Order: sequence, then C-alpha cells, then structure tokens
Amino acid sequence: MVIETSKRLLALAVLATLFPVAVAVAEPIDGTNATKAFNSEIALVASDESADTGIKLVGVFSAYNADPRQTDSTPTIMASNKTIYEGAIACPRKYRFGTQVEINGKFYTCEDRMNIRYENKEYEHFDILMSSYTAAKNFGRQKLEITVYPV
Repeated sequence: MVIETSKRLLALAVLATLFPVAVAVAEPIDGTNATKAFNSEIALVASDESADTGIKLVGVFSAYNADPRQTDSTPTIMASNKTIYEGAIACPRKYRFGTQVEINGKFYTCEDRMNIRYENKEYEHFDILMSSYTAAKNFGRQKLEITVYPV
C-alpha cells in the first residue's frame, strides 16, 4: 500500500511539473485508510501565473452586429455555438473560445472567429459585437492596446 501511494505521489509530482497547477492534498484523519483518503481528497486548482499578467499587444478592432450581411446565414449564433451576447468578441483563430481580452478596462470573451483573410497581418484583428449598425459604424476601426488572457 505504501508503494502504491508513493507511485501516485510520484505521478502527481510529474504532472505538477509538466502543467502549471497548484496541488492540494488533504491529510488523512486519524484512524482512516491513508490510500482511501489520498484517492478521494485530491484537489487540483488551476493556477497559471502568466494568466495574471496576460499578453499585452496592439490589435486592430472593428465592430459588427448580428446582420447576415456582416456575418453569415445564422447571425445570432457565434462560432462557439453560443447565442450572441454583449461582451462577446471575434478573435483570431489562434485564441481558444473563452479567452479573455481586456480593452480599456473592460473584459470581452472570445466566442467568435475572424475571417481567415485577417490572419497573418501586421496586427491581430478583433471584431466587437455591438447591438446596432449605428453603434458599430460609430466605433469604426481602431488600433488599441489590449491584454489577452488565454485559457
């Protein structure tokens, strides 16, 4: 039983080295089976230090609204398969859905994709979902300093 527990601890140590996670192991209560406690009381808590600082960059931003002329035949469904909502943003394909983008202190969530024609440009391109054509038009195209928090 001690060898089995040692193997598990070694495997856990290897995983902790490979992946940026904090590991919390509960101590067994007196009189309990240590292996059983070890199996049932392990908690992995995501803790990526780089997520605190994010990636700072300059991006080109435009705005769009849910209109088939600006999107596709399903303008209220984003690439993540979620229904549109305020705070959603179209991001370059290299960012996973759920990635957070901070723009002027406001956070947006990557839920949609930019058209492939915007890939491999000097600046990364993002598209902010707006409630109306007028709001999107007034936003225009802007170069903004942002922070990206990948998931």
